[in-house]
Amino acid sequence: MLARAHFRVSSWSTGNSGWVVLPHLLLLFGATTASLSPVQAATVESPPTGLQVLKVCDQMGHSIPCSSATAFGFFVFAKDGQTQLAVMPSCGEFVGVLGPHEGLIIHLGWTAPVAASVAIENLGQASLEISAQAESVQERTSLASGNQREWKLAVMDDSVPIREKTLSVKNLSATASAVWKGRIRYEAGSSPTELLSLTPGDPQVTPPPVLPPLAPAIAAAMIEWDWRLQDELDHPQVPSSKYTAALNKIFDRGQYVIENYSQQGLRDAEWFQLVARWNELRERWHSLQTELGKADKFDDAAQETVHALWLEARRVKRQLSLRDPALRDRKIAFVKHVPSLFSHQLTQYTGNCARPGGGVYLLDFPGQSMACTDLTAGRLPQGSFEFCDVSPDGTRVLFSFCAAERAPVNREQALDRFFHLYEIALPHGTIRQLTSDPYDDFGAKYLPDGQIVFVSTRRGGFHRCGQGPCPVHTLALCDSDGRNIRVISFHETHEWDPVPLFDGRILYTRWDYVDRNAVFYQQLWTVRSHGEFVQAYYGNNTLNPVGIWEARPIPGTNAIIATAAAHHAMTAGSIIRIDIRHGQDGTRAITRLTPDALFPESEAPVPNRSGGRWFNPAGVDPVPALPSEQKRFPGHCYRTPYPLSETTFLATYSYDGLIGEPDANRVNMFGLYWMDVFGNKELLYRDLNISSLWPVAFRPCPSAVDEQGQVASKAITAQPISTPTRPASFDVPLGKNSVSANSHTPEGGSLAEESGDEGIIFLANVYAAWPQLPRERITRLRIVQVLPKSTWHANQPTLGVPNISPGKQVLGTVPVEADGSALFRVPARKPLSFQALDEHGRAVQIMRSITYVQPGEITSCVGCHEPRHLAPPAKAFPLALRRPPSQITPGPSGSRPFSYPLLVQPVLDRHCVACHNSTKAEGGIVLTGEPAGRYSASYNALARYVPYSDWAGKPGDFRVVNCEPTTKPDFFGARASRLTQLLLQGHYGVELSQEDWERLYTWMDCNVLFYGTFNLADQQRQQRGEAIAGPDLE
Repeated sequence: MLARAHFRVSSWSTGNSGWVVLPHLLLLFGATTASLSPVQAATVESPPTGLQVLKVCDQMGHSIPCSSATAFGFFVFAKDGQTQLAVMPSCGEFVGVLGPHEGLIIHLGWTAPVAASVAIENLGQASLEISAQAESVQERTSLASGNQREWKLAVMDDSVPIREKTLSVKNLSATASAVWKGRIRYEAGSSPTELLSLTPGDPQVTPPPVLPPLAPAIAAAMIEWDWRLQDELDHPQVPSSKYTAALNKIFDRGQYVIENYSQQGLRDAEWFQLVARWNELRERWHSLQTELGKADKFDDAAQETVHALWLEARRVKRQLSLRDPALRDRKIAFVKHVPSLFSHQLTQYTGNCARPGGGVYLLDFPGQSMACTDLTAGRLPQGSFEFCDVSPDGTRVLFSFCAAERAPVNREQALDRFFHLYEIALPHGTIRQLTSDPYDDFGAKYLPDGQIVFVSTRRGGFHRCGQGPCPVHTLALCDSDGRNIRVISFHETHEWDPVPLFDGRILYTRWDYVDRNAVFYQQLWTVRSHGEFVQAYYGNNTLNPVGIWEARPIPGTNAIIATAAAHHAMTAGSIIRIDIRHGQDGTRAITRLTPDALFPESEAPVPNRSGGRWFNPAGVDPVPALPSEQKRFPGHCYRTPYPLSETTFLATYSYDGLIGEPDANRVNMFGLYWMDVFGNKELLYRDLNISSLWPVAFRPCPSAVDEQGQVASKAITAQPISTPTRPASFDVPLGKNSVSANSHTPEGGSLAEESGDEGIIFLANVYAAWPQLPRERITRLRIVQVLPKSTWHANQPTLGVPNISPGKQVLGTVPVEADGSALFRVPARKPLSFQALDEHGRAVQIMRSITYVQPGEITSCVGCHEPRHLAPPAKAFPLALRRPPSQITPGPSGSRPFSYPLLVQPVLDRHCVACHNSTKAEGGIVLTGEPAGRYSASYNALARYVPYSDWAGKPGDFRVVNCEPTTKPDFFGARASRLTQLLLQGHYGVELSQEDWERLYTWMDCNVLFYGTFNLADQQRQQRGEAIAGPDLE
């Protein structure tokens, strides 16, 4: 318990003695306690020497909770009723609101003598009674409406190590609310280590406490505080240079707003009045700069003048900015969300890591009020909410929900929790569940044809590169009522954030690390609306940023907006604009819309709470300068951008630093902002106890809802993509099992009328490749099926010596014509990879990615890793189109399912074991098939002679030793193998048949795997040389 002691207040300005309550002291330097580094808990290492707020109570003595700890540095004491107190500790300011006849009691303590002055101004219509208790004497003073008084506070020293005092403030009006503000300053010679401290709420408690709606005066103070943080004016002693820089930046950026909106035709009377006021303020600033000169520090009067100008300029710039024509008459749907138990791209949205709290909300008047409507209150059990989309007619809201009473201890103990899709009908708020079953479904978006695209774990499988379980989630579709669910992506690992583009395609993020580094390559891809024609969109060979998520198309442009984020953390980082007209890889296509935040994990380390950090700067060149904001708020971050126009957008922002694997981020990190490409940023909404995410601006259409609240909208039909066709003379009658030449274009990808279990792929020219292929005839393509991982953890079990390798099996080969073209059938719904083979059947180039086709799909590509935005060169009609599609010629026995003992060992038994066995091991090499450790004696001896691809399994720079990001011809496999060279040079008369060579080349080109399944029991059978039915998951 803290011991009680008395203190004395004497008035300077009135000459009257009296006690004064200091509401602003309550939270004044809570930032010292609350604003800790991202890797520290909200604790105090040593007792503060300044004033401490021990607790705040209502006039009945009931404790009023404080909002949660945050680097935002703005704290509110509030509960039911109108009484609220906001404190900005680092600058010693506060704002208070009291309902009629309501009051506050503040318990204030200290550990050392202090002397300070306090100025309090009554801003409301009600009179205040300010009092404090000294021993048994109650002393009071009153402060009428519009008055301001300043008191000198002297805290007396005695032998008690910790002292406490009770202060109170009361609204004397029975009808009007009271509003006041204040400021504290310490006298010269009184320099406590902390001006004011407090213990804020725990930012990891879930579900987080529900903070009452903020009073308008508190919300306005929060907006002003946000301005001060942006402009570095959040401390009492601000150098003149900070004000100068802030005002110059304000006027520069505000002028861009005026020019931008004027060009858009904004011409009403209110706009002209704002512009006139703006011009007056600009002139005033120019005059002030001349008057004040270049002094390092303003005197009190000058600082007060400059601060008043700054505040008015900020207010007018906000009014100008929020006249955004793209925001007019629009509401914003958003989600209050508790970040997951485990900060990582793979665990942030799954039910087994969900922490409870939040809901779906409408911000009814963005920029005018923080008042919002809770659309889910009382309609669903305790749980977690995520993602948000609004139907094109503005009558329905999609979101995901997972029932969760409490946060799980770890992700292994909540495997029965799942996110499902839900939909709210506006305006009546009826909620219906769209999906169920033991799968996670999330990230849903409405498509123009009335369907819903989302991400789901229904595809099956787990990630390959870490501790699980991390179920694979890929694209799926369902009808508008949640029926007819079907997986449309058969990628072997994770995908995120599908969104329709204006041309009807679906843009999304795909993790593409087949035989490549597992940290990078979470970049952008597209498919058409039924999952056909999968194609890289941007960044599949780009290392910085590490990955790109939350992409959306920007209205009126060919560009998109997205979040550049980390791999080893939840999605958050820096907002970027991408225009692929400037390249489909590299930095030329990227414009940084929030240059104050570096790209996490690649340009700035991401810490965890154990003192570790995630940092992978391989693709960073040159190293960017550290922005001042990054210095002040390490790890600060943005996310969930929503474009309003070509120049304006919504986004969410956190002053708190991003925390990485394996820890949880603070519950209350993100607030909702309006932003533009000129650097303007205005706070629209922030809940101090929980994050606000996934904003969607829309114009409600009440007429689309009938009297029963049912949606009466009509489906909006997507405009088809214009596909150029060849002249009719190029149509060749190819028969039932062939295709028309007009079905094949470089942009191809359609669903044929016949479906079945196959699709058709046309390759225009295998020689159109990057990097360029050697001048060598390509005769065939080897088609390799990449297998999803069916077990939880990395390398448990391994498939061979390559680290975290995906499973593979060979479907076979198809011919390539002399002109480089090929036309062939492939099985549908299988992740496929291709290898370009020379005349001996060796891979000249391998594909470290996958594609797939839907049943009946006819699709095409130009070449091998060719630039996607280029059309094929004009040439004679491709030879492959003059014949029916090729059927796949199966590979050698043992290549499907893949089995080294069945594929390679027969060759060794015929030609090698006579000299290389356990009793006669020439050169110390044993090539028998007997089990040896995880594999066999011969495998252990030969694998090291073949260059194979893996991640983090070889010393050195992965870009060099693993040939990344793009694969060079002849770097891996048979053509680069010492084993091949040894046998070709002649090895003691060994003569291999064509079948023998094919078996060896197939093994070497398929990354020297041993097993063709992740099933441990089947692996044991394969090790003994037995055949298995196939892998558990394809």
